[in-house]
Amino acid sequence: MNKRIVIVLCCILTCLLFSCNFVTKCGIEPPAAYNGDNMDLYTVAAFSILGADSPSTKIRIIEKDQYNRVLFEVRFWEEGIHSFYFQKPLEHTQLYAYAVSQKSDIDHVYYYEDECWAVFEKAEDFTEAEVIALKERNDWDKPIEESRLSSRSIIRRGQAKIDSDWLYENGAAVLNTKNSITSGIILNEGDYLHSSWLDLDVNGKSLFIIWIVYKDVIADNQPNEHRCTAFFVMINKDGSYDMTTYKAEINHLRQYWIELKDFKAINHWRGVKINY
Repeated sequence: MNKRIVIVLCCILTCLLFSCNFVTKCGIEPPAAYNGDNMDLYTVAAFSILGADSPSTKIRIIEKDQYNRVLFEVRFWEEGIHSFYFQKPLEHTQLYAYAVSQKSDIDHVYYYEDECWAVFEKAEDFTEAEVIALKERNDWDKPIEESRLSSRSIIRRGQAKIDSDWLYENGAAVLNTKNSITSGIILNEGDYLHSSWLDLDVNGKSLFIIWIVYKDVIADNQPNEHRCTAFFVMINKDGSYDMTTYKAEINHLRQYWIELKDFKAINHWRGVKINY
């Protein structure tokens, strides 16, 4: 057999063995990657908005201010908390968000963590008053407040949101704990439980959102916010967690970012800031 062919086959086998080991050790497959445009803006969306870290997400720039902030639209599809809120439980629902990026350079994007987005079922549902409120939260047309900035390395085309090397080293411990937490939740037959890995902080703490849709909601297709239980879960890099603060129920699904700020604070979340 040609020596070059042997080398190529060996490389392919090595990659396959690594992939199998990754899935066995972590219990998950590496997440799918986004290959669209505006990677800096996608990075903001992926780490901020549940469901927006998808290969099918679409980004559209709407407006820039005098400090070069960017107001942009995010179009994405998901079947989680947002689709439930918008009366479409368990459907693969197209949703819209508006978000603001403060600035970016060749390697990093900067934004106001937990203040930079709002989600809607239809683009036309985003009223002028809500646009103004989002801009005000993000200091539109005012100097950038450096102390409020969080920074992320820009996700590169073909790269997953959560780095595969990090998952390989730490994913098993974190996911084992998350699975232990969810397995302790009592479900009735027909209830639907799902979880999403939303974010990591600078110390490797993992933020999950877990939600349950009850079988009567699924059966009659008449969702009600109070017939869905959703909550945040915070797990440390080694799989441990604080028994007194690791979980908090979400009371307002559409604007869960308000409660998320408080949850992060009591769990000593350290966003990837540029100043400490």
